[in-house]
Amino acid sequence: MGDLFSLLYRIKEIPNKYIRDKSLGELRAMIEGYLYKQFELDGNLEILNYFNGFQQYVQDCFEISSSQSWSRIIEFYSATNDEAFDMFYKLLDEYRQDADDGADSDDGRNN
Repeated sequence: MGDLFSLLYRIKEIPNKYIRDKSLGELRAMIEGYLYKQFELDGNLEILNYFNGFQQYVQDCFEISSSQSWSRIIEFYSATNDEAFDMFYKLLDEYRQDADDGADSDDGRNN
């Protein structure tokens, strides 16, 4: 998973180097292509499940129960494309922190 996050944070720094516009839709398409290719290469569903968890996290943050994608939800609650793009990274950071905290506490119980 580290490779994907490394790429995502490089995109955050210089979006136009990797995607056409600083757009959450463009970023989501890139992420989905990356996930598909990784699955094709190694058959590992771990990263796909991780992003399914992110979907639920975004829905919970905005108290949404619809079937809209995480990118559509973020775009709906953002005034501009730039704001949506930045909000994605804020939410991703929060989600990763929560996921890491949960893994740490799980590890502690298993010792």
